[in-house]
Amino acid sequence: MSRLCLSPDWIPISAFLILVLTIADGCDFQRTVEIDGPDHSPKLVVNSEIRPGQPWRVDVSKSIGAFQSGEPEDSTSTVSDATVTVYQNDQRQGTLSLDSRRQYSTQRFTPRRGTEYTVRVTAPDLGTVEATDRVPHMPPAQLGAQGIEGRDTNFDRALQLTINDPADTTNYYHIALQQNGYYRDSTSIDTTGVSDVRFQTRDRSIINEMSGEFELGEQNSYQGREATFRDPLFDGTRHRIELRVFDRVYFPNRDEARIEYVLYLSAVSKDLYQFLRTRRLHDGIEGNPFAEPVEVHSNVEGGYGIVGARVVDTLRVEVEVK
Repeated sequence: MSRLCLSPDWIPISAFLILVLTIADGCDFQRTVEIDGPDHSPKLVVNSEIRPGQPWRVDVSKSIGAFQSGEPEDSTSTVSDATVTVYQNDQRQGTLSLDSRRQYSTQRFTPRRGTEYTVRVTAPDLGTVEATDRVPHMPPAQLGAQGIEGRDTNFDRALQLTINDPADTTNYYHIALQQNGYYRDSTSIDTTGVSDVRFQTRDRSIINEMSGEFELGEQNSYQGREATFRDPLFDGTRHRIELRVFDRVYFPNRDEARIEYVLYLSAVSKDLYQFLRTRRLHDGIEGNPFAEPVEVHSNVEGGYGIVGARVVDTLRVEVEVK
């Protein structure tokens, strides 16, 4: 009969390990530690986009602390007892009233191009904040189109945006593209409806602006549905930007159809440009714990938010699809 022999030195060690593991299995090593976050004093948050000829609309809310209890939507709850006053070139224009949309608005006076405006907001226990911006001018611009069959098999058409850029000043632009396909006969019109359009461009001003924020396509080109850019590379010139698109319209049982391309060209202020850019950067790192934090641009003195100016020119071109 075989015998299992154990070393006398091994027995106490094994017994000790078994005892330790048994005790550890019944223990809860988790510990809840209460952390007192930094004190937070709420500040006014003011957001508004100034557009010439459009009614004034201003959102007023207050900030909440990172460790403050409450829901995320609390930070966008309207401060309903604020006084919102608009100044044009330092001259008081009037006050805005809280409307059914929970915005402060008026139609008694509207913004004008080339004019500086200050929005001043005062609320009980939240103090006074203000923001100033100037409405830019829109330079002359045109939109054309031509087929590119044989030059690039991935796209059907090239839209040409031409901007007569003013000289000796930095100008900021934003573009977005849509299309509406339709077929018209003597009695009716069939339409696909308006939809956003993805375009490709090799324009260096747009690539320089958008590179690092979006993936560049083949042959060093940018692809997207919108873009923001500046004019240092074409200051004071007649600058043409080519946007390549694919005619994504299908009408069954129709030999011919037409597409209307609609390009929204915006001249934006420096403050609005900086806000749009930093917000894109901020949104681009969402969910990445290793990315450097991005501070979204604000021009509200004493608070948070953006009061920025924009002028929009709607350019249209119609093409036939066979």
